[in-house]
Amino acid sequence: MYSDEASTSCVEECVVATEELRTLGEIVRSEIGVASETLTRIDDQLTQLSSLFRNIDQLAEFIVEV
Repeated sequence: MYSDEASTSCVEECVVATEELRTLGEIVRSEIGVASETLTRIDDQLTQLSSLFRNIDQLAEFIVEV
């Protein structure tokens, strides 16, 4: 009888742990999504900065030529 109680307790703990892991997995997926969006925005801003610096370089060359 004790072994049945221990088995039941173990199964219950496993069910709780599984649910906690599922919840944690959902949180991690959500955070990964947020991080991915943030990285995309940063990449877009870096692209804009790169374009800005190219324009500044072209302007500097133009000024030197004039």
